[in-house]
Amino acid sequence: MDASKKRPREEEAQPSSSSSSSQIPKEENATVNVQHVPIPIPENMKKIKSNAADMNIGNIPPSSLSSIQVNKLRLEAIFHPKFENEKSDHTIRQTIMSNISSSHHHEQPAKTKTKSKGYVEVTLKHSGSLLLWSGSQRFYSKNSTSNVFTSVGEIMLRQHFARAWNQWNWNKNGHGNDNDNVDKFQECSEYITANRLTLSFELVHSILGHHGAIPHRDYMMLISVADRNTNTGSFYSTEQMLQLAQRFRLPHNDAWVFHTPQGVERLFEVYDTMRESGMCGTVVETLNKAVKEEAEAEAEANGEGKGKGKGGGEVGLHVQSMYPHSVFQGEILEGLVIRYVSFPNNANNNTNNNTNNNTNTKDSVLKGMRELCLQSQEILKVVPPGVPSILNGDGNDNGDGDALLSCNLRELHASTVNSTATAAVTSAQKSPFEEKLQSLLKESHQYRSTHTKGGDGGSDGGGGGQRIISRPQFGRVERQQFMTNLCHKLLTAKDADADVDAETKKIASLIQTLARLNINADYNIVKEEIQIQNNNNTNTNTTEN
Repeated sequence: MDASKKRPREEEAQPSSSSSSSQIPKEENATVNVQHVPIPIPENMKKIKSNAADMNIGNIPPSSLSSIQVNKLRLEAIFHPKFENEKSDHTIRQTIMSNISSSHHHEQPAKTKTKSKGYVEVTLKHSGSLLLWSGSQRFYSKNSTSNVFTSVGEIMLRQHFARAWNQWNWNKNGHGNDNDNVDKFQECSEYITANRLTLSFELVHSILGHHGAIPHRDYMMLISVADRNTNTGSFYSTEQMLQLAQRFRLPHNDAWVFHTPQGVERLFEVYDTMRESGMCGTVVETLNKAVKEEAEAEAEANGEGKGKGKGGGEVGLHVQSMYPHSVFQGEILEGLVIRYVSFPNNANNNTNNNTNNNTNTKDSVLKGMRELCLQSQEILKVVPPGVPSILNGDGNDNGDGDALLSCNLRELHASTVNSTATAAVTSAQKSPFEEKLQSLLKESHQYRSTHTKGGDGGSDGGGGGQRIISRPQFGRVERQQFMTNLCHKLLTAKDADADVDAETKKIASLIQTLARLNINADYNIVKEEIQIQNNNNTNTNTTEN
């Protein structure tokens, strides 16, 4: 295991509670959704020329920039930034032990209730490519959308839903509802869209660059959930994130919880012993033993009998992942993520902002984690590690969307390597691999658009349907000028019909501040069409992003 000072994105993506409201840090990335409505475009923006060296080729004519009319700005996707970990290990440990120990006064009777401050979470480190999902086909990666990373991510997520909801069983045994995985994906998508959430995943794969040891099997891991409803943006606690993940069988990480001084001391011993040479199987086994010992010791101290206490029952607090590290990644473990989390009534003890935790006491938090532990065991019974990640299909779509679910991305990528090496692919062209990915997704989106349930999905594309992305031919300078002038118009608009709301003003002010500080920010203008087909009728909703 690597004991590096800088914490991985996985740790950053699971922020804990704080008494202050969450704020979007400076380093955080955001995608802005711009919706149609009338605001005049400045005259100096109506006659522009595209810079051929800085142009995203699409099917929108350049003249359309002058016709874009806007009165709202919306955060479309946000993720938690990397935060600093500059303090020494000794200082961090002292602080954690002080907070944990303050809730256990050994001079008092064992059953005396005392005010708790927090607990310690431990997760396994997974490194890959960051993927953001805001519902529907709204995927983002590498500060962009509709690229090879988002295509791979969308396919991997669709294949995960097929695996998690027994599509493999239907194909193997010839029974069951072949639309289950589509329906569950759509249900999850609609929930995310309706609640304005952004889910962040690590894509651990072998085809778009290596981030450590090559995984045995490609997989993805949910690492954070951002709530865009609040004025400043906030993030789900680990407990909330796991609840959401288990509701839709999204892929979450292994997590262990230690909440007593003896348990945390034992955790530090495990870390010190195995940080340089511990293999995954040994580390997981040792952590399981440590949380079990903690649960038994607390139960005995409370006079509840061995293995009967509230602190974790017979096995301790371990929420198990659908993707065991040793099976999917392998035995090479990159690291452990150890994080102190304040209980909600002591949120001021943790500097990582979060306002989403609804539990109020130590007992309720531990009870909730215990329920998640039990649920994770049930999910693993239904979807054991041996369930294949890819369907055994014939590789053809056949009108049922099966080609995407049965596509082996590693084989598809390998088949395009030689053609990529021999063909001259410019920056404005897609690689053969990306072209094949787009073809697969197009077929799948068309299949899903004919299986939409209940209505046309709404103007936000929350329902089913095909999301068509195209990019206008405007250079970087023109895009920057357009956004700067647009924000000025929004912030100075006096027409009551403009309806410039608080979120729009906040985003516009941020963009203006970046411009005044000469911070090199780029803005893409993207045309999005959601085509939804019901009863042989096609409805098209168009927005400019």
